[in-house]
Amino acid sequence: MKKGFTLIELLAVIVVIALISLIAFPSIINQFSKSRGDMSGASNETIMTAAELYLDNNVNLQKYKVDTNFCITLEVLVKNGLLKEPIKNIETGKNYDLATNAVQVTYHADTRIIKDGKIGGLTSLDCAERITS
Repeated sequence: MKKGFTLIELLAVIVVIALISLIAFPSIINQFSKSRGDMSGASNETIMTAAELYLDNNVNLQKYKVDTNFCITLEVLVKNGLLKEPIKNIETGKNYDLATNAVQVTYHADTRIIKDGKIGGLTSLDCAERITS
């Protein structure tokens, strides 16, 4: 009598493994996507906090009107030791260009600075004050 598996037994094992992978693979991919989104949110929060600290420490906010949008380049935040380069955009996987990308924060009189701004290649339309040095 020969020892070993028949072709049907091998095919059955392959089919079972394929079915298990079809069931498990989408949930694994969803977990990776979710964790990437969480990392992106945490990264953006860090950049926003650095911009808020920069404004608190380096800008006389008394002379600006309420709801002034400040855009601070990432290069300024790195030069002031608030961020370390390279700064990676988690969503695209590429590094931000420090000179052309900025973070926008809005100054309010009652809450001082809020963190609902934008990060990226902001234009002059996004900024009442652009801080580049």
